[in-house]
Amino acid sequence: MRRRLRGDHPAPESALRAVVDAIFYQNRTGCQWRHLRHDLPAWPTVFYCFTP
Repeated sequence: MRRRLRGDHPAPESALRAVVDAIFYQNRTGCQWRHLRHDLPAWPTVFYCFTP
């Protein structure tokens, strides 16, 4: 089952891939959530998908 980002609409595959890339980036660099690169999704979106 896919986790939805917001609302009733499912997350598009490209947006989901960007979130996964952001999680990998945060894990690899150890940066703070608020300091994710600007070409990645907003940190609250990534953090919401990362936490159970």
